[in-house]
Amino acid sequence: MQKAKLSEYETGRHKPMPSLNHSIIQANLIRELGLSYKQKYRIASELSLDLSDWPSVPDICIYPKMPLDLRQDVY
Repeated sequence: MQKAKLSEYETGRHKPMPSLNHSIIQANLIRELGLSYKQKYRIASELSLDLSDWPSVPDICIYPKMPLDLRQDVY
């Protein structure tokens, strides 16, 4: 059996293509976390991180509360 070719999304993010269920659950988690912890944490999704030379794109990231500067984005 021939191995399926990975999409650009899968190759770039080192994870499988998300499904509709995955997307809905992720959105629900982000909403709940944001509502429950908005005073203490900043919730973000799909950030490219370099964790000790391990490139990663987690579905959900939780950071200590920090100001949001819409004029100066961070990559």
